Amino acid sequence: MTTERRRRIGFEKLLLGWGLLALSVGPGSGFAQPPQSAPVAAATATGPVGNTGPVGNSVSERNEATESLLDTRELDFPFADGRPLKEVLADLHSATGLKFAIDSSAEDADLSTETEITFSAESLRYRTGLDLLLEPYNCTYTIRDGLVLLISCDASSDPYFFRLKTFEIEELLQLIIRAERLEDQEQLVPVAASAGGLGGVGGGATGGAISGDKAKALGGCVFSLLPVLPHEATEEGAAAEAGAAAPRAVGQSPTLLGRVVKTSARAQAQQKLIDYLQNNVAPDEWSVTGNGDGTVEAVGGVLVVGQSEKILSGVGEALHDLTRKLKAIEARERK
Repeated sequence: MTTERRRRIGFEKLLLGWGLLALSVGPGSGFAQPPQSAPVAAATATGPVGNTGPVGNSVSERNEATESLLDTRELDFPFADGRPLKEVLADLHSATGLKFAIDSSAEDADLSTETEITFSAESLRYRTGLDLLLEPYNCTYTIRDGLVLLISCDASSDPYFFRLKTFEIEELLQLIIRAERLEDQEQLVPVAASAGGLGGVGGGATGGAISGDKAKALGGCVFSLLPVLPHEATEEGAAAEAGAAAPRAVGQSPTLLGRVVKTSARAQAQQKLIDYLQNNVAPDEWSVTGNGDGTVEAVGGVLVVGQSEKILSGVGEALHDLTRKLKAIEARERK
């Protein structure tokens, strides 16, 4: 069965599950209802005042609202006596307004609405409690349009369940530049005469002959081609490229020429930060450093990451921790 066919069947099962849940547990239970006009609406308050769940005018706003609840709310998890999953999720919905749904991959891992959940803890961060509650069943979750979708841990590494998240990194970039004493640099980058110039990944208007696979082997993602992007051509570089077109005798080795490129301190800091994350936060789960499919790219003062929910949380914690420590070091040096 093809992956696309498997996903389509899984989605059909999920929609069927929504319908069954609507019949079995009814409105206000915390389970997502079959969509009428909007895919996911804000949860209807069924518990304490203020538990209306994530609201927003866009998918990203609703996702951020759900994230905020998971990261900032502390809850008790009083399920030591064992409760069906549907009752556990209904209680969590009543306390916070978050809606839940169960993906077919979680059902394949033997997690259903009737699965007995035994878990007890007091004053746990919502995200931590949910992780610990699902862990014994080899399940986790992702966020879709403000909805908490329960999935299997195996499915979480599938890009289909990845979420794109942005992080503001302007302050951190400036801290890295000062800590590493980075300055704009000029560098002579070798270019083989037969290559026809240095260009962008996979070629382009600049005549690049370096393939996407080659660029990926050299570092991948933005700012990582040799790794000196963005660059500015100089007269020396133009002269080197002109020499590349000169004929050579039969059997003569290609002449190794060079182009002078400029790398800003900002671009260096962006690349250092990307390298730090890929080497320290689930290093096997990135498309560049491991066998995974995760992506990361710096765009100005924003970092754009495509990863599983758990790794996105790890990236956020790593960025916060690095910012805090660099600030502390800088403060000590000023004394």
